[in-house]
Order: sequence, then structure tokens, then C-alpha cells
Amino acid sequence: MPLSQSSLLRARIHQAFILVWLSAAPVLGQSATEPQLPPPRFSNAVQLLNNGEFSHALAALQRALTDESDEPIEARLLRAQILNNAGRIE
Repeated sequence: MPLSQSSLLRARIHQAFILVWLSAAPVLGQSATEPQLPPPRFSNAVQLLNNGEFSHALAALQRALTDESDEPIEARLLRAQILNNAGRIE
């Protein structure tokens, strides 16, 4: 059963898209298969936590969350870590 012209056109467009995508990835500074971590969030609060300044770390985290409508999971985990290190979680 021969392929229709529209099927051939779709296949060519798909191939062209893949070719452009693969060739553009190294130009953008990363390979097509290299995953990238997002930039760190709440770095000030983490630094204060690492310095043992737990109340300041909680305050910094709270200030960083003023623009957030929902509290991200990273913030919840960081808050739990700060409270745990401060001995406020059993």
C-alpha cells in the first residue's frame, strides 16, 4: 500500500524537526541527553542552616516565600530540616 503525499510530508517535517532540535542542543550549551538541575532555591536560608543559625534560616525562608502563592515542596523539606536541626521536631 503506497504512502500518501500527506504522510510523506508529515514524515519529512518530523525528520526535519528532529534534525534541527539535535543540531541546536550543542549550540545552546548542552547535549540533547544531558539533564540539567534547576538553579538552587532558598540559598540564603540553606547557608544560614549550615551555619547553625536556625531562627535566621527560618526567617530567610519565610521572606523568600512571600512571592509564592503555594508553598513549594522544596520549602517544606527545608523547613523540616531547619526545625529538625534546631531540635524542634521529635
